[in-house]
Amino acid sequence: ATVLVVDDEETVRAAAGRIVRALGYRAITAADGAEALAVMAARDDVRLVLMDVTMPEMDGPTTARTLRERGVDVPIVLMSGYAAEELLARGVMTHATAFLPKPFHVAALAAALDDALAGEAAAVTG
Repeated sequence: ATVLVVDDEETVRAAAGRIVRALGYRAITAADGAEALAVMAARDDVRLVLMDVTMPEMDGPTTARTLRERGVDVPIVLMSGYAAEELLARGVMTHATAFLPKPFHVAALAAALDDALAGEAAAVTG
């Protein structure tokens, strides 16, 4: 499966991309929400979006909402250093499939990707 990794911090984006590849997925990257929208409009092979919550210009929740409005129905895993409870209370998770707290261990990222993709497969086959 191809995973789109979206983060405005180049070091985080590169590290997450390397981990995604090491886990056996194909990884492509985008530096912000606008670039993520362009990638998703140009490609039909992306099966999951792994995206930071806080980015300049267009943040993760706005990007997720826009993707949904455009009919994109792939799992979206938002990642952040903020607590999940705070993000839920602010309505940030409305258009997301799952949440991954930062910093994360490889095992946590692997589980988030596997769970999100398994949920997509269950929705498609079920």
